[in-house]
Amino acid sequence: MHFIRTFLLLALLLIVQAGVAQSSIDSATTKSWAAEFGKPAKAYHPETWFHLIGGNVAKKGLTADLRAIKSAGLRGIQLFHGRGGKWPGVSPQMQTLSPPWDDLISFVGQETERLDLDFTMQNCPGWAMSGGPWITPEVAMRHLIWSRQDIRGGRELVVDIATPQPSEEPWRDYRDVAVLAFPTPNGDTGQRLTPEKVNSNRLELPWEALLAGENGASVEVPVSDTLTYLEVSFAEPVPLRSLALPPVESLLKRRNFDPASSIRLEA
Repeated sequence: MHFIRTFLLLALLLIVQAGVAQSSIDSATTKSWAAEFGKPAKAYHPETWFHLIGGNVAKKGLTADLRAIKSAGLRGIQLFHGRGGKWPGVSPQMQTLSPPWDDLISFVGQETERLDLDFTMQNCPGWAMSGGPWITPEVAMRHLIWSRQDIRGGRELVVDIATPQPSEEPWRDYRDVAVLAFPTPNGDTGQRLTPEKVNSNRLELPWEALLAGENGASVEVPVSDTLTYLEVSFAEPVPLRSLALPPVESLLKRRNFDPASSIRLEA
């Protein structure tokens, strides 16, 4: 009982002390915190990406953009540059990594310093990787490809495994990684599923060519409020273990992405 009384006494003392401390904080610093929250220091302001893509880039436009960023209360920029398409009616076209382009990068750095903006940039052009003439194949990011060969087991075999494609061009720097052997799942032939019948409310689209894997076949569904459906039927029951689809964002194109969009699979 002595231990319990001591523990309760200590707990009460801690509560009282915490209450005193909270009271002193509320009275002494609330106004200060409100002022800081209403007008935070520059270190807490957000930055923005600053894209220099394509040939339509000029110093006058860069200065105007940076002034707008400054007036919006942003702290600075992270410059992102990459090769874009040609802009009609624009001369000269600014090519990425050319001497005029390098001059524009230096100009952006000088303007951000003049406007008291932070300036950072990505290491080199590239959407999801490091690219440039200094990136040689042996140090580049790798693309994992594979080939498949079905064999009947239960005996000793010598098998020549096909080299995955594409890999024939010297610049691809193909290297073997691993050979995986495992029992074939029931019903998995390695061949494309060929439906007996295809039905859709958009039969004008090349669904059958896409499902047959024809080279270059693709389907672009128009963006609308109308539900688009594709129904495939098979002569016999087909085991379907997985279905791979691009992200919804890619299916609808980024500029038209609707978070409420969805894909439903029924079998």
